[in-house]
Amino acid sequence: MKTLKFTSFIFLLFLLIIACSSDDSVPEVRSESFIIKADSITVREFPDTEGDALELYGRISSTISVDGKSEESILWERNRDFFDSVGTEAFLINSEGSEYTVTLTEEEVQNGAKFGFYVQMYDRDPDGNDDDYLGNKSGFVSAQQFIEFTDVRNPFPIGYGLSEFDGIYMLVWFSVERIR
Repeated sequence: MKTLKFTSFIFLLFLLIIACSSDDSVPEVRSESFIIKADSITVREFPDTEGDALELYGRISSTISVDGKSEESILWERNRDFFDSVGTEAFLINSEGSEYTVTLTEEEVQNGAKFGFYVQMYDRDPDGNDDDYLGNKSGFVSAQQFIEFTDVRNPFPIGYGLSEFDGIYMLVWFSVERIR
C-alpha cells in the first residue's frame, strides 16, 4: 500500500512539474528575405546615327507593397547632365544603391506582399535636338511567386524591354534573390 501511495505521489509530482514548466517563449515567426537588384542595361538595336552608344538617363526603381503601403527604392538614376553611355554590350549596374534587402514575415507573404519594378529612360541628344524618350515600363509580382520561382532559379531575372522610340530597343534587367 505504501508503494502505491508513493508511486501515486511521484506520478502527481511529475504531472505538476510538467504542468508548471510550460514554455513561455513566443513561437518563432518565419520570414523570407530577398535581395532586389538592378543588374544591367543593354541596347539591342539603335540607328547608326547614334554612333556606338546611347547616352542614357532616367530612373530604375523597385517598390515593395505590404498591407496597402508602398515604399520605393531608387536603384539607378541619372539626369541629362550625368548620363551613362550604353552600347550593345551589357552595362552592369553596380553603383551604390543598386540593390536592397527586404524581409517579409510569413503573414505578409500570405497577405499578398508584392514587388514592383519600374523603368523610364531617355537618350540625351548632344546635338541640341530634343532628347529621345525611350519609354517606361512597370509591373508587380507577388512575393509568393518569387518564393516559387527561386526554388527553380535563384536569383530570378526580370527583363523589361523599351522600344518607344523608333529604331531603338533596349533591355533593363532586374533580379530577385531569395536569401536562404
